[in-house]
Amino acid sequence: MPKATSSSTKKPKLNKAARLAEEQEEKERARTEKSCEDESGSISKRPPKGKPKAKRPPKPGGVKKPFRKPVVYLFSPESIAASVEVALGPVWSLSHLYPRPASASAQSVKWQVKTHPDGNLTDLKSGVDVAYLFWEADVHEGRPPTTDAFDPANCACDATNSVLVPTEGIATYLNKVLTSLGLHTEAKTSFITYWLPHFAGHDNIALRFVPQVDYEKAAALTVEPAPDVVTRVCMLFTGVSNEEVARWSGLETRDGDYWKDIVGVDVQRVHDTSLFRVLEWGAMEV
Repeated sequence: MPKATSSSTKKPKLNKAARLAEEQEEKERARTEKSCEDESGSISKRPPKGKPKAKRPPKPGGVKKPFRKPVVYLFSPESIAASVEVALGPVWSLSHLYPRPASASAQSVKWQVKTHPDGNLTDLKSGVDVAYLFWEADVHEGRPPTTDAFDPANCACDATNSVLVPTEGIATYLNKVLTSLGLHTEAKTSFITYWLPHFAGHDNIALRFVPQVDYEKAAALTVEPAPDVVTRVCMLFTGVSNEEVARWSGLETRDGDYWKDIVGVDVQRVHDTSLFRVLEWGAMEV
């Protein structure tokens, strides 16, 4: 009777061509497995053929729009150590920060800095010198309106609260407004040049500035030691086509100085270099 064949019988030797083919097959298998690895290095299970992975439905209030380029300047007559904290309400969350602080959450960030008489700041965590502190946030639209005077998720520009400016004249108008609000030359230039590309493509721009007291309720700014003067400039805007101009016909004429009282700015104190002054500007398309 012939002997049974053992399962551990050695594989027959392959010729050179077969051996190269087997090695190539092993490489292809390794590449396939590697392509399925996730960022942690574990292997992800690929969905069966013909059964694509179902997409998760969006959460209520999940649509986002950005509140862009809020930057915070600190001006002190002499160098001091200061902390700067921004705490947001529940309708928006922080998305970008610079310099990166030691810790931050979706709703708040705190920097420790040293001020300098020339207006620059040193971030004490990284040692980086900066002109200002930068944060941005995502606003979660679709949430129920609040009773707050400024609700980032439910705000708009209309004929009762805004001014309508042809796009070709927007830079000149903003320069007048920002001058009346006490912004220095660098801040005015940065504000206008940052937002000009966002105005492009619109025939007209409707815009308004939010009172500081209302803005503070949505995005609290705390600086220690307490500054003598705080100026927070928050602009909202929307594009308006020439065909839509008719519905803005009842709009009041609002020159550059009009917004000084709306925002709540004491320009004389803003320019007093003997005081510890804080300035912030940012904006959002609505």
